[in-house]
Amino acid sequence: MKINLIRKAEKFAERKHERQKRQFPPDEDYVNHPKRVAKAIKNLGLDDKYIIAALLHDVVEDTNTSVKEIEDEFGEDIAIIVDELTKKGNEEEYAKHFFDCDKNIALIKLIDFYDNCKQLPYLNKSYRTRYSYFANKYYLPLAKKINKDIYESIKMCFVNVPTLN
Repeated sequence: MKINLIRKAEKFAERKHERQKRQFPPDEDYVNHPKRVAKAIKNLGLDDKYIIAALLHDVVEDTNTSVKEIEDEFGEDIAIIVDELTKKGNEEEYAKHFFDCDKNIALIKLIDFYDNCKQLPYLNKSYRTRYSYFANKYYLPLAKKINKDIYESIKMCFVNVPTLN
């Protein structure tokens, strides 16, 4: 039954992110991003609810989908996780809250951040500076605390980035 729910979440994400493209790589279907995050979560051996939440992690933030709709489709547990992952208001407060939330939710966020960091060489100086700030202040210390492999992966994203100066 859980496999069917994962497949349902994948189809739901595909439908909700339909016509959305990522800037880099050029014209990549946006839904590939949450699919990569979900695959990494699965490879870490996390429970199915975290795989499903990873597939849905950007649906509320980037589409006209509500947390209530997620709850109706996938249940309260998954809706709570997706809500935790949805950026609301102040970006600093959002980043800080991952230090106090469920470790598995924080892992989804770290993998999400890592996948986004792969775009750094293609982003303008302002975005690179912002990513660097959030990586150094929040996401690298968090990753160092809960998963050394993700820590090293995020750190490596900044090695070959065009200068931030």
